[in-house]
Amino acid sequence: MGELILLFFLILLLNIVDSIFILRYHQHLYGAVCWNRWKFAIRLVIVVLAATVVISAIPAMILWGMVLASSAWMGAYQGGKKNKVLFQVVLISLAVLSFILSFTIAIAFFKDEITIGIFTILASHVIFAVMSETTRHFNQPVLVDLPRKMWLVLLSIPAASLICVPAFSRMVALNGDNASGIGRTQVIILFAVFFINIMVFYLFGKFSELLSTRIDAAVLKQQIKMQEKYYLAVEENHAKVRLLQHDMRNQINAITTMFEEKQMENLGQYLKEIGGQVNQIEKIIVTGNSSIDTILNIKISELIGCDVKVSTNILLPKGIRMDFREAATLLGNLLDNVMDECLQLPKEKREAKIQISYTNHIMFIRISNPMAVAEKQLPLKSEKPDSELHGFGMKSVQQVVDQFNGTIKLTAQDYLFQISIVLYDV
Repeated sequence: MGELILLFFLILLLNIVDSIFILRYHQHLYGAVCWNRWKFAIRLVIVVLAATVVISAIPAMILWGMVLASSAWMGAYQGGKKNKVLFQVVLISLAVLSFILSFTIAIAFFKDEITIGIFTILASHVIFAVMSETTRHFNQPVLVDLPRKMWLVLLSIPAASLICVPAFSRMVALNGDNASGIGRTQVIILFAVFFINIMVFYLFGKFSELLSTRIDAAVLKQQIKMQEKYYLAVEENHAKVRLLQHDMRNQINAITTMFEEKQMENLGQYLKEIGGQVNQIEKIIVTGNSSIDTILNIKISELIGCDVKVSTNILLPKGIRMDFREAATLLGNLLDNVMDECLQLPKEKREAKIQISYTNHIMFIRISNPMAVAEKQLPLKSEKPDSELHGFGMKSVQQVVDQFNGTIKLTAQDYLFQISIVLYDV
């Protein structure tokens, strides 16, 4: 009984050590935990204890069992699912390789089964710790999701290792009489497999860097184009204002003459014409954030150009922590969705309400518009194909909201669609 208790606490200690290195591995790739700290801590304790119980019953899972269990808290980190799967498979591969390598070395140099077992357990954890720490220096934190084909190519490397490495272990077991000779050869082979798996991180980093650079260039091009449109719209409005100012003296004289001569019918018609000229001057939204101003003014101008009646209530201070990419992805996509929905309606029913406010580093966004149908199924999915700018679709909106630890609430019923977004620490 005493030996079992001792074994339990030994496995518990090893799982705690494994957890430390796994956490360092995850945090380097994905950053800080986005869950509540207590929620994460409770999940972590449960996983460690559960893994300890399982490993106590199945000693063969002494190392990689804990690595498999680490998948339970992967949702606590930000990042794409594809990248998480890739890195978790690499982590499992490193664990299995560490175990097999330790076992191979033990078979090659030791004869006693107890010595082989103790050496395998201790050496596998040491090798895993060294390898997991090494991989952290081969890659920067995850910034973008790789394309599917590229992801599958990288995934195939650790996946192939998980298939091939057990075959090496089987070969050692079947050649026990010549274990020393074959073991040394396999040690070299296994170190090579280790190196290949670590190179996955290097390749991922390079691919991610190239893709990120490509995206940044495309976003910059888009930004320049939209800013040009914005400044042209501003200049056009200024020209209209100057023209009205030039004509105002004559218009006032004309109005005065009509009033004095009691030409009320003509006066009413003339005032309507002047009102129409004034309405041609679009309202320029100025929040103090050039990125937000550019996106809002361009998109609202496009809506008005499509006969959408737009009402705004936007109160934002200067110094908002939101760059062009975030503003274009969030506000641009939301207003594009408004445009798509309004174009399905008759002109007289096209309208949009935009409310944006800011209090204590919290931004509140609410956008509503009528729908062509009575209700829609939620959550909504974009009908547009994914862009490498990842600025289109509700998926990209969700990414920005998650970036600011925010929330989204959607309602689509009674012929009215409404989206409410809260962003924190903006």
